[in-house]
Amino acid sequence: MRITIIFNPVSGSGKAADIARDLEAALNDAGHVVRQVASQRGQGDWVTPAIDNAQALLVVGGDGTVRSVAQYAARAHVPMLHVPLGTENLLARGFGMQCDTEAVIDAITNGRRVHIDLAQANGEPMLLMASAGLDGAVVADVSRNRGSSISKWTYMRALCRCIRRFRTPLIKVEVDGQTIVDNIQGWAVVANSPDYGARLDPAPQAKLDDGLLDVVFLPCRTRLGFAAWVVLSRLGLHLRRKRAVVATGRSVTMTFDVPTAMQFDGDAPHAEALVDQLNVALMPERLLVIVPSQTKVYRALAQSPADAST
Repeated sequence: MRITIIFNPVSGSGKAADIARDLEAALNDAGHVVRQVASQRGQGDWVTPAIDNAQALLVVGGDGTVRSVAQYAARAHVPMLHVPLGTENLLARGFGMQCDTEAVIDAITNGRRVHIDLAQANGEPMLLMASAGLDGAVVADVSRNRGSSISKWTYMRALCRCIRRFRTPLIKVEVDGQTIVDNIQGWAVVANSPDYGARLDPAPQAKLDDGLLDVVFLPCRTRLGFAAWVVLSRLGLHLRRKRAVVATGRSVTMTFDVPTAMQFDGDAPHAEALVDQLNVALMPERLLVIVPSQTKVYRALAQSPADAST
């Protein structure tokens, strides 16, 4: 099998290159033909040439690295496996993907290929979730102040810096052209996946393959109110509150009364740091991912394999 390995040189405190090299050696020993490419930032479409003629793609890094290559892999119809080395690794968590050489080889050989949805947020690719507000401000702070690698403590320090000066914006939320929130202060998330950073999981009913985006709005006027929603989300109790607003659709528009920071899949956008509006819509392309065997997701697919193929 022809396999491309794309690795982020800064992921895993710089360990990604070593892991990619070990994977290449093991895959070569298993009879595969392997090409290895370091990820690039702001260099145009460097992914398409890297995966040309590939039959599988391994992405060694975090969710941001996955986001940077996902739309190109989708367009080329190359199945992708995440080898997780980031802080949260939400895609890998959801599918049981591991940073383990034997597990990777087994997934390449025995895993199922499954299509999942892709979206665009303000013109940029989004695979997992997008939001604007305090979490967006924290991600922007991390992006400005990060060193060679980041950890959960990096985010905690950023949160402490941001929360003192953050003001919850007034938000208008439209889903498929219908207004579901009309200029109310709060926290709004657009999710394609049930998994979220720090296991807050504001949209636990979201599915990566259902052709819909899940929208959750949690009203709050103060930092204390925001903190309360965070605690409830961490406990899985937030959607039991009557004030929580939940909807699904294929396109979402959020409008803010003041310029607001946003984040896509846990990364700051490449474009404007602060925006008056966030537009998210599903893309026509779908991404083919490799689901490892011996996982709950694999077993569920075996029972209802409508969109799976070996």
